[in-house]
Amino acid sequence: MKAIKYILYLVIIGLLFLPMIQQKYEVFEIKPLNGAFTEDTIKKTYFSYKKWFSGKYQEDLITYTNKKIGFKDFFIRVNNQIDFSIFRKAHAEGIVIGKNNHMFELDYILEYNGDYFIGKEFITKKIERVKFLQDFLKEKHNITLLVVFEPSKAEVYPEYIPDYFLSNGKKKSNYNCFVEECKRQKVKHLDLNQFFIEIKDTVSYPIYPVYGIHWSEYGMALSADTLVKFIEKNSGYDLLDLAWEIDKVTTKPEKTDYDVGDALNLLWNHNSEGLAYPIALIERNKAKVRPNLLAIADSYYWNIYNSKIFSIIFNNESFWYFGAKVYPESWSKETNVKDLNVKKTVLEKNVILLMVTGRFMHRAWWRKADLLYSIFKPDYVADPVYDQIWEITGYDKWFNTIYKQSKKENKSFAQLIKDHAVFTVNSKNGPVTDPAKIQTKTKAEWINIYISKIKSTPKWLKKVAEKAKNENIPVEEMVKKDAEWCVNEDLKAGKIKIILAVDEKEAGILKIIDEIKNNPKWLKYIEDKAKSNNVPLDEMIRTDAEWEFNKRNNIKE
Repeated sequence: MKAIKYILYLVIIGLLFLPMIQQKYEVFEIKPLNGAFTEDTIKKTYFSYKKWFSGKYQEDLITYTNKKIGFKDFFIRVNNQIDFSIFRKAHAEGIVIGKNNHMFELDYILEYNGDYFIGKEFITKKIERVKFLQDFLKEKHNITLLVVFEPSKAEVYPEYIPDYFLSNGKKKSNYNCFVEECKRQKVKHLDLNQFFIEIKDTVSYPIYPVYGIHWSEYGMALSADTLVKFIEKNSGYDLLDLAWEIDKVTTKPEKTDYDVGDALNLLWNHNSEGLAYPIALIERNKAKVRPNLLAIADSYYWNIYNSKIFSIIFNNESFWYFGAKVYPESWSKETNVKDLNVKKTVLEKNVILLMVTGRFMHRAWWRKADLLYSIFKPDYVADPVYDQIWEITGYDKWFNTIYKQSKKENKSFAQLIKDHAVFTVNSKNGPVTDPAKIQTKTKAEWINIYISKIKSTPKWLKKVAEKAKNENIPVEEMVKKDAEWCVNEDLKAGKIKIILAVDEKEAGILKIIDEIKNNPKWLKYIEDKAKSNNVPLDEMIRTDAEWEFNKRNNIKE
């Protein structure tokens, strides 16, 4: 009995020392975590009396040990597995666990719900530019430019989205508006999202994997086949024939069919329903033309690109990943679109695809459609507010700040984005000399725009909070005072102008009339004016009150 106690004691002590032994000698091979991590730059701390008595040594040692302890990756996987299996919690940024363990990315759900809707006005203008490019490139250079809407798991399988995301109902989304505008303006487009919705109940194998957010390998094959036919129909090229056969079916997800599963960093991989892995059968016919292709697309295109299908069907397949990094050039040396002669590169292509999935609808084509428009439109004139809206949608931190503000204040997200864009343009450009271009709103609306800007700018809000503390008034009151001051300064500088609702203006004038009647000196002055001008006193009081109101509100008659 005593021997057993000693053995248990030694085992426990050994287990306590095991992480330190692993940290020093890496006795066991531990599966590393998946995903992108910041490289640890924490160095081992060294003892000194100064550090010891200040507590710095202990603090640094704890930090170092937590980062470098042996079995760290294993312990993280254990924690992740417990949270996933028992509490349905995902330790991966932006991942939502849906019904039947279907994985979603939060941004796709918010786009589907219409929470990220940026407004019809902006989308209409974007599609107008795409329509010009489509017609111009075809007529002048015989280049076929086509729009492709990739599917979104949230759009295709909303029944698996957790109910709490759907409690407020579905509003108009960017996807809905883009498709409507393409139809209205007769832009040639392929809606693979609608294609997936129509076939999801009749296909032989899953088009979306349970533990993935991109289309399955099988879904990609169906899409590639449809896309090739769409290009043939609209370009006039007779492309190499493409067919598929199923190589294998397995419950163990492979390749990108387990992309979210890998990101969760669990102890073991979870099986899925039978997933099909097809192989492409491409015609060999040297007599057929292989046109040059440019795809401006997101991560959905990687499945197609890595399959090498299009590199065979097309002569020169170029992929602008998120409209920024250029492939295949970046395999050998990182190459960005900004490094290219864009006009020359585009004119060397025969087919151009503008592709985007639901998550990125609000920043569709990463400004490359706008870049091409500015290059090829003979009388191109920049639209500062449109460009600024794009800047906001393309900058995650700014975009998310305005989104949170819209939720907190129950305001239109699209309108807030436009308000921020207008404010920024006016701030950058100073007074606008063309009266037609001066932004016009009621004074209350301008004040609200500035209040929003102050609240969404941390440094500005901090300064206002300090002023509020010094003046011993609530922060909200000081925010409003600063906003009013900014509006008055912009009015004086001619950056903005205001309109007033009749009741708002009338209320202001009546208030000043009361001020006049309760100020003997002011009233006497107006009585004298009324006599000298031979007009009734009430009429003169009204005239002076209107003049005073306009002066206070910087309104020029």
